[in-house]
Amino acid sequence: MFPMEEVQKLLASKKSVNHILHAILTAITFGLWGIVWLCCFAFVSQHNGQIDDKVRIIEMAQLSQQASK
Repeated sequence: MFPMEEVQKLLASKKSVNHILHAILTAITFGLWGIVWLCCFAFVSQHNGQIDDKVRIIEMAQLSQQASK
């Protein structure tokens, strides 16, 4: 697979947290949902960090290939 296609595929797989929904649920449950919100945020941040690392590796490989040419 061409590296740019791989990068686009990786970036498309990034996730996000619906903070508005979690804020509403936290208010409704008098703060209890905040624990779930924190867990969701932590997992999504870790997932997106792994994707960013993979993208960085691909970009560094492209740069080293260009430099060797």
